[in-house]
Amino acid sequence: MHSRSLAHFLANLATLLRTLLPERPTDGHWLLLSWLALVAVCPGRGLAENPETAEVRYNLYELPSARVATQRLNETTALLWEQKPLREGLQALSKAHRVSIWLDRRIDPTRPIDLRVLPADADRTLANTLKKISILVGAQSGLIENVVYIGPPGEVARIQRSAVLLHDAVSRNSPEGEAELREMAWRELTTPSQLLDQIAGLWQRPMTAELPHDLMHAGRLVAPCSWATQVTIVCGGFG
Repeated sequence: MHSRSLAHFLANLATLLRTLLPERPTDGHWLLLSWLALVAVCPGRGLAENPETAEVRYNLYELPSARVATQRLNETTALLWEQKPLREGLQALSKAHRVSIWLDRRIDPTRPIDLRVLPADADRTLANTLKKISILVGAQSGLIENVVYIGPPGEVARIQRSAVLLHDAVSRNSPEGEAELREMAWRELTTPSQLLDQIAGLWQRPMTAELPHDLMHAGRLVAPCSWATQVTIVCGGFG
């Protein structure tokens, strides 16, 4: 990760945390912020294989929404893709299985995919299928609460960890909202900064972070998710 983009990513998340922490944060609050920076910088300290083992009080992966998503990822699927554009294929899978999928901005959404997953295949769970698709486009997949995040190899684990820490930090400050979920949708040509503003308004939590200019295709997450998940998936692609 380039130092400038890393610093920008951390600054954005740090700013978001500061907007929600008490006026006089304790050493523990700033320790969480430091931990977030450490995980983002150091490869191999993330949670790619087992993110629910994070030593946190309010675990994003213990929410009912995360458990439902895990169950749906264990469902079987079948597909026959011939030169199927990546974004189009992922949208179809998301709709069919009611699992939200977020494609990192660094992965080409127009990439044509050839893939067969047949009823006779032994490994045709949705999770395995998404893993195969990710490998075909040089990416990696991982679950962030109830959103499957597909991003560059080595980045997904750190983004997962960031979501865990952000959710824990916010929930410690406001435990009554720990399990609150909301829907997320955006219009064609929305910018990431506009989407963050939209999230801020939806949750009534002001945010001041500015992300580099980019234009997004219209979309929506098929299931409600937490504030931390929404903020993390939007910011993650700028790491």
